[in-house]
Amino acid sequence: MRLEQLRYLIQIHKDKSMNKASQNLNISVQALSLSLNSIENELGISVFTRSHKGMQVTAAGREILRFSEHTLKEYDSLLTKIGQKSPETPVPPVSGTISLYANPMFMEIGLTKTITEFRKLYPDIRINLAQTDVSDMLSAIIQHKNSRRGACLGLVVLPGTSPQEHELFLKKQNQELIIKPFSSKRFFCAVSFDSVYAKYNSISFSTIIKAPLIVFSNIGGNYNCAVHILKKYGNPNIVTTAGSITAWHQALKDNIGVGLLNSSFVDEDSPTRQLFQDIKLIPIRDSCETVNAFIVKEPLTPLTQTFVSFIKENHLF
Repeated sequence: MRLEQLRYLIQIHKDKSMNKASQNLNISVQALSLSLNSIENELGISVFTRSHKGMQVTAAGREILRFSEHTLKEYDSLLTKIGQKSPETPVPPVSGTISLYANPMFMEIGLTKTITEFRKLYPDIRINLAQTDVSDMLSAIIQHKNSRRGACLGLVVLPGTSPQEHELFLKKQNQELIIKPFSSKRFFCAVSFDSVYAKYNSISFSTIIKAPLIVFSNIGGNYNCAVHILKKYGNPNIVTTAGSITAWHQALKDNIGVGLLNSSFVDEDSPTRQLFQDIKLIPIRDSCETVNAFIVKEPLTPLTQTFVSFIKENHLF
């Protein structure tokens, strides 16, 4: 539960009405109802029952209300101690529109499902989603006008894990942009079970670059990130790309070459995980992480911060 949800419960109890409480909280009845349902589903109880007398608190709900009142009192006391003013009225939820640009990898691993879950929790925030490559994404973010067109955010995959590499990447693109890394992902070496490399339980890049052919998927920055890493270890023989993750998978399954796979595709909750059970994924001993990051033109606004926090708190991507 979040602090604003505790305030919602207290307001519903005070007004005995969802309509009246939503007016006093300055949120929609739908948003208030979804928030109440979220709390009840999380706790596995009914906080209120509906009757001709309005919203009536249940026995279990009384415990939750006592907890809410105590928690908010302690929180307000903490704000006073550290010199911040306690809010006299509940802070209304963030609302507006986010223009979200994402490169293809995020589409492949379930971004639309993530947005659906986000909208259930934040129904007052709309998201306009566009799939694009990095260069077009950066241009769109730079041109975006926050004042009238809402917020703007990009989702990208970057090579390397050091802040210096991130800064260098953006300086090559446009210095107006700000990068916010939120997770790192490692690469696996992917091969057919018939490959001579299938006997390895782990592998190094110095071995990988000796393969006759290395096949990359051009999805989500896999190619650019992998080439960036490979250059640190020497020059591979032949490098080619497949236009889709399905074509890449088929090439490896047919033992045409070896490849690299971002772990986002095989994480436990990834919708593409089942696709790779008929090829062998070999852990790479060398450091070879990529970074998933948000790119914005300005520091995060409350609107974009809400989406970023949702991604981080739920360990998505």
